[in-house]
Amino acid sequence: MAKGVVVTAVSGNSQAARFGFKEGDVIRQINGDRIANVAQLKRALTDNDEWNMAIQRGDQTMQLSVR
Repeated sequence: MAKGVVVTAVSGNSQAARFGFKEGDVIRQINGDRIANVAQLKRALTDNDEWNMAIQRGDQTMQLSVR
């Protein structure tokens, strides 16, 4: 099974919703770094204020830029 962090909930008016995240999305990479667990996700989000993410949604991989 591929690694990543699953988005388990997105509130209707949250930043995550405004950025386009949906429940069930799997965050695979941020700025080219593979994300395998929540600790790596937190570290990647703390290190920058702009993120280029590879998101798995169903059988599709999408690119999402968050600023």
